[in-house]
Amino acid sequence: MRTHPVLPLALAALLLAAPVRAQTPDVAEVERVLAELNSKAAVASEVRKAQEALERARGTRASGDARHSQLLERLAQLWTEVARDILTAIEAEEKARTAQRTLLDTQEQIERERALLEENLARRSRAQLELKRAQEEAASKPPLPPPKEQGSKGNKGRKKGAKR
Repeated sequence: MRTHPVLPLALAALLLAAPVRAQTPDVAEVERVLAELNSKAAVASEVRKAQEALERARGTRASGDARHSQLLERLAQLWTEVARDILTAIEAEEKARTAQRTLLDTQEQIERERALLEENLARRSRAQLELKRAQEEAASKPPLPPPKEQGSKGNKGRKKGAKR
């Protein structure tokens, strides 16, 4: 059995038109969002396309073609959503760049701290080694004799009985 060539096209048109009826956009909301996005250079192309679609929708509605007007309004809504999504992506990328810079700065600080710690550990090890050598050297030498007591230190070179 062979199908008529127009049947698949009619079926596709019905499937495409069904969501349009269910999702008729709020034109006032689209225009409000477009006004907010109009000053954003990053989405100028998308805003322009949405505005063109709204203008075309007004023209088709004025000529009495409500179905195509709804399609064009939906197109304008989609372009507005694309513009918002682009701005959201730009903000997310900026946050990611900031986080990456912070991560790199933190990694550099960790490396500096690690190098400082290793340097301090090396100093400590050298000091412990020197102390151990000094203790071994002191242990290998005979003990020094106790110091001899001498007369009072303050009276050296003075004559007895002389006053200060």
